Formats: sequence, C-alpha cells, structure tokens
Amino acid sequence: MNYRAYDLTMIAKSLFMISLYSTYGGLNNIEQKGLYKLYKTHKPQLKAFSEFKISDPNKFRVCQIKGAHFIMHKELQKYNYYKFGNSKAPNYKIHGCDAVFRPEWHEAGSVKIENPKELKEKLITDPEFKTIYEYYKSTFYSNQDTWWTKMLVGDDASKQPGGAVLAKPLASPNNIPNLVISDPNRMWDTGLIDMHGDFEMRPVWRELGWQVSGLLGAYNFSNNAYQWTSFHPEYEYYMAIIEKRY
Repeated sequence: MNYRAYDLTMIAKSLFMISLYSTYGGLNNIEQKGLYKLYKTHKPQLKAFSEFKISDPNKFRVCQIKGAHFIMHKELQKYNYYKFGNSKAPNYKIHGCDAVFRPEWHEAGSVKIENPKELKEKLITDPEFKTIYEYYKSTFYSNQDTWWTKMLVGDDASKQPGGAVLAKPLASPNNIPNLVISDPNRMWDTGLIDMHGDFEMRPVWRELGWQVSGLLGAYNFSNNAYQWTSFHPEYEYYMAIIEKRY
C-alpha cells in the first residue's frame, strides 16, 4: 500500500511538471501539442491506478511467485472429517471426489462455501503448491524440511514468510496439520482412490506426498452414511481459499 501511494505521488508529480513545462517552457505550438498528447495519454492511467482496489492485508495474502500468482484469504479454514462418536465419512457414491469438499466438513473459519465444486476450484492446486514449495525451499529453507505451515503461516519465531493464520489452533501440539489442495492432473483428483474395493481418502498434501487420512467402509443404513473403517484423528485439515488468480 505504501508502494502504491508512492507511485501515485510520482505519477501526479510528473503530470504536474508536464503542465508547468507546457505553460512556461517557451514551447512552440507543435511542441505544446506533443506534450499535451503525452499528458492526455497518461492522465487516464492515473485515474485507473487511483481507483484500483488493494486487497485488505488484514483479510488477504498475495502470492506473486511466478506460476502461483493469486490472492488468498489470510484465514486458513478448518475442516474436520471425523468427530468423536460419529464416524460418518464422505459419500463418494453421490459426490465422487468432490465429497471431501462438502461444506458439512467445515469446522472453523469465516469463509464457508456451499458448493463443493466451487470450493475445489478455489483451492491451491498441486502445480501452484509445488511452485511455492520450490521457491521457499531454495530461498528461505535450504537444507531444511519445508512444511506448508512454514510457507503459508510461517514458523513460530518470525511468522514469516506467508503471514496466514489458522482459523482454529491445533487441538494438540502433537497433531499434524494437513493442507487440502486440488490436483487437476490426477484422474481421481484430490480425494478418493479405489484400493481393490476399499476407498482410500487422500484429501491432503504433506511435504511433496499424499497423506492417507482413512479407509471408507460400506454404507451404514442405520444413519444413512458411509463409515470409516480406519481413520487418523491426529491429522487436522485446513484449506487456503483463493479469492482471485492472475
């Protein structure tokens, strides 16, 4: 925002200097017309630049890495696929891989999207995530593990470089935060994969690898839902919601 204000000041100053020079610079008519043409060309650009809205830094974070240029919500949404006393699992028969993006799994955060397809489209994609990973790996965390939390949220000491925040803190310091992303290049996308009759749910990204969150069992007619046959409750799930891509 400071940089933009500086640019606006410089543009306005330059246009003002053009006006002064054209008036008091002793120019002939041809030179004045050329200067006025330059003035008229740049004045609309100043107006457009002045009206350009900057994303509120209290609500959004901007990633300008080549191959991953977007604005995302500062708050990472919390999703929960398993609650104590309720082993209800995503219904892939109805929603397919989009089942993991259903709003019913939303636990905390101010950005709740009702349409699972829309939510999937607003998640960081696998190619974008790899781009961010490689950038921070070489620039900030060389020779170290580069967890997504360090990239998006920052580490405990500096809270850099990402500056995002978790909508809800980890339930336990021993729990493992996982980021749900979308992978348009995989046939089964981000979600479910058939493992010889059982369906394995892989909705998350963990350090250049897919984390298996659980196995889906048969349909439970008593509560009209699929059940987990196994689940890892120590994994907690977050989603970074992208507001706009460039």
